[in-house]
Amino acid sequence: MSNRSRREFLEDSMFATAAALAATSAAHAVAAEKKVENKSPNEKLSVAVVGVNGRGRAHIAGFANKSYSEVTYICDPDEKVGMTRVADVAKMQGGRKPKYVKDIREVCDDKS
Repeated sequence: MSNRSRREFLEDSMFATAAALAATSAAHAVAAEKKVENKSPNEKLSVAVVGVNGRGRAHIAGFANKSYSEVTYICDPDEKVGMTRVADVAKMQGGRKPKYVKDIREVCDDKS
């Protein structure tokens, strides 16, 4: 074992840390570029909005008007309110109607 000074040890540690950080940041940059290139239809977020009479209406507007998301389910125990929101979403999404259900368990059972 060599007798190295504290200063030499710290210098070597600093250079090793800098090299590790440089390699890691380069790997992250390459990974980020690949993520942008690999766009697939599966990257669209399918959203189920539960409870659509009050605050849920704002959630619908937030998700239905985005290019990266689609409202696929409307869940509300009041059928009149639910069907009204289905029609609203269809207008916002260019005719793509979400499914209406009264029971959230039906939404959770859907594996798509």
